[in-house]
Amino acid sequence: MKKNTLVATLHSLIMILAYTSPFWLDWKLIIAALVLYYIQIWIFGGCVLTYAQYSKWNETFSGRSIIWLGERFGLRFSMKGVKHFLDWLPLAYIIIALTYQLLFHGPIFFKLNIFR
Repeated sequence: MKKNTLVATLHSLIMILAYTSPFWLDWKLIIAALVLYYIQIWIFGGCVLTYAQYSKWNETFSGRSIIWLGERFGLRFSMKGVKHFLDWLPLAYIIIALTYQLLFHGPIFFKLNIFR
C-alpha cells in the first residue's frame, strides 16, 4: 500500500471516529481530544495527518471531503464557507455529546468516571 493511501485511510478512519464520538465517547474525553487537536494545530500550524496527505499546512481534509461529497449531490460549497462551518464543528460535538449523554445516561462504550 502506498504511503499516501495509508495516510488517507488512517485519516478517514480517525475522522469517522471523531464525527461519531458524541455517541460512544464520554464528553470529557471528547474535550480532551479537542484540546490535544488544537495543541497540535498551535505547535505545527496545522494537522500532521493533513500535511502528510497533501504536503500543505493550509489544507483541510474535512473541507475537501465536504466539497467532494457536495459535488456528488450537485451542491457547490466554497472552501471559505466550509472552513467557517468547520470552525464551529468542535463546539457542536460538545453540545451534541452533552445533550445525548445527559438525556440517555452516558456514552455507549467509553465512560470516564471523574468529575462526578
